[in-house]
Amino acid sequence: MTKDKGPRTKDKGYILVVDDQPDNLLLLSSLLTEEGYQVRRSLHGEDALAAVSADPPDLILLDIMMPGLDGYEVCKRLKADELTREIPVIFLSALGQAFNKVKAFALGAADYISKPFQLDEVLVRVEHQLKIRHLTDSLKEQNAQLERALAERDRAEAARLGLEEKFYKVFRSSPNAIAIATLSEGRLLEVNDSFCRLMGYSRTEAIGKTSLELNLWVNPQNRAQFRQLLDRSSSLGELEFDFRTKTGKIITGLISAERHDIDGQQCAISIIKDITDRKHIETSLQKQETALRAICEVAAESHLRLETRLQKLLAIGLERFGMETGIIGRIQGTTWEVIATRNHNHHQSAPSQIQTGNIIDWTELNSALFSETTPIYLQAETPGRWHASLQEPGRRGDRETGRRGDGETGRRGDGVGGEGGEGGEGGEGGRLLPTLPTLPTL
Repeated sequence: MTKDKGPRTKDKGYILVVDDQPDNLLLLSSLLTEEGYQVRRSLHGEDALAAVSADPPDLILLDIMMPGLDGYEVCKRLKADELTREIPVIFLSALGQAFNKVKAFALGAADYISKPFQLDEVLVRVEHQLKIRHLTDSLKEQNAQLERALAERDRAEAARLGLEEKFYKVFRSSPNAIAIATLSEGRLLEVNDSFCRLMGYSRTEAIGKTSLELNLWVNPQNRAQFRQLLDRSSSLGELEFDFRTKTGKIITGLISAERHDIDGQQCAISIIKDITDRKHIETSLQKQETALRAICEVAAESHLRLETRLQKLLAIGLERFGMETGIIGRIQGTTWEVIATRNHNHHQSAPSQIQTGNIIDWTELNSALFSETTPIYLQAETPGRWHASLQEPGRRGDRETGRRGDGETGRRGDGVGGEGGEGGEGGEGGRLLPTLPTLPTL
């Protein structure tokens, strides 16, 4: 078995020639090599099968009458092997030999050539079979690609169906109303159960109708506005509009939408979230807030008017009784403010030793401020705590003071100073009376 090497272009092929006659092998191999084919030669059927197994050719020229394995048996074995069954076989037969064409074609032969060879006929039949082989291979590759594409499409279709099934479940079970409508007319293609419950229409009543035909928009201009916004953007998020249900009830909803191509048609998938109850609560809270603000304004104004009146009344009272305010001190750890003291026809002020924040006692405060029996009203840090204190004549009281302290004054001092005649000496015994009970606010 020999292999003749020659130029092999993309249009040529590799041919195995099998014949037990060396002259025939030489003639055919030389002819084919000159035409640019790569040729391998084999004298026996067993050698031919081994050569095909080692390096499958594009075409086999096979003599029928050979010792050992004849051409029929070799062809039968080639067609029985999955790896070699597609290799075309051209039988070679002498005119005088018995040649069963029916058997040859039944075994899978592609053609036959009679001996003695007509070289042009050999070349034509070889080229024809190789062209068929190339076309067959090309068709097989195309079929394989098509099968791969179909398999990929089937997988994609299965995935799409799976997604559609999931989407459909989400679509049907969503608590929010969902509608799919054509973008051009707004004609409803599909609605979910929540849409039917919210709007009051059945799927049969809704599908095929437009939102305008169902009178869903309280203000039809809102639908035109919604369409314009969706034309400019592929998606919209939570726009607030009022809608009308089948019963005529007005509801408020937040509508979101996305534009999608469904079966070659531009559609809008809209989701409506019912916020009617929330809007009612917001409106109620706004009304309560407005009312509360009005009450606070009235209360503040009333308080201001009352405080102004009280200040005026206090000023009138102080002027009427000759009293003044403003002295502050700390008594027993609590800050007190002198609200009013008796003014004996001259300005009364606290001595320098009584400063704001000083800790002073009742006696120091009264003896420093007053020289006669004088009522004093004190207010603590806690508003509303009012106390009154009385100061009897002290050491600085003269005889005249004592006289003014006789009688009743002496008795208020628990009899200190006698029965009045000796009031001056009584002044020497003056002391602070106990604090009076809490008095109402002036």
